[in-house]
Amino acid sequence: KANSIRLVLPETYVNRRLLAENYRHLADAKYWQGDTAGSLDALMRSKAIYESLVAEHPEDDSLLLSFLKILTELSQYYQSNNQYAEAVKYAESVIERSAALDRSARETRELVAVTSADLGNSLSWNGDQMRAEAVMGRGVSEMETLLSEMPKDARSRHLMWRVYMLASGIFEEINDVTSMKYAEQALATAAKGVENDPADIQAKHNLARSNYRVGVVAVNLKQIARAVLALDTSKGLFEGLIRREPRNRFYQSDLARIHTRIGLAKRLQNDIRGSNESFLLSMELWQKIVEADPANKNARRDVALAQKNLGENYAKIGNAAAAKVNLRQAIEILNSLKAENALPEVDNKLLGELESAVAKF
Repeated sequence: KANSIRLVLPETYVNRRLLAENYRHLADAKYWQGDTAGSLDALMRSKAIYESLVAEHPEDDSLLLSFLKILTELSQYYQSNNQYAEAVKYAESVIERSAALDRSARETRELVAVTSADLGNSLSWNGDQMRAEAVMGRGVSEMETLLSEMPKDARSRHLMWRVYMLASGIFEEINDVTSMKYAEQALATAAKGVENDPADIQAKHNLARSNYRVGVVAVNLKQIARAVLALDTSKGLFEGLIRREPRNRFYQSDLARIHTRIGLAKRLQNDIRGSNESFLLSMELWQKIVEADPANKNARRDVALAQKNLGENYAKIGNAAAAKVNLRQAIEILNSLKAENALPEVDNKLLGELESAVAKF
């Protein structure tokens, strides 16, 4: 409604900037509603307005900062949709263009720290691990400095948590000891947030996700008892959040991921039946998310991973027919994502492995 009014008002500097901000808020709302395509459309409209304003007022630092925040949000959008080459492009642009701002200002430092972490994550998924680790290290260091300057600031604590989570992710299955170090730092940061404000829903969400991350890395380290405890804790926290907001698709996505990791932990315990039950629960949740938002490429990828996990389990118990069906379905989804330039570089290796596995059957 706000946009429909502003679109017919005179195209003044103030009105155009407010219109751009409206589109930015609209993008956020649509994303949380599960309208992936609508969110991108609103972000692109905001970007176009800010781009023209920055060209007309190159001396306005606050305008440039707002524009760079939009580019950061676009980078994060493409990360969440498996389009890491696009995410890298926008993150690099933010870091490069931020040189025109006052780099000593807290808001600029915060933007660069968060965007560096986003860039590190995207580079890792895009197959450039060495550069990813270097960029991520700079993001972690700068964000730690910012938090040390304002240790009670809830926003800084949340951003620090997010950077630790991304840092843990890029080392997963590459250096799981380092991955666990960052996961534990994320957990401690999230726990402090809940301690400071027990009513803060975002802090509770962060705590749930941190327990999940510890569980993920513990599975990789074969610390099964620790993994099960962390994943069960995360599952309980998310079930509480879902009771409060049953239509929140992010909570549903996180719960689906938890079921996947519980399935992997049960596989390591040779509980194939229990493992399959967890993988099926995960797949059902992802399929519901895809049905509600077909443009969600990340959810489609997770459906494929659930099918892969089921196929591997069936192969493990000698059910070749069921294994082949699930692996072929996983391959079909991954190939469709590849055709849309939405398959992470690291998944190309996975796709080849699945095709080889099916060929053996």
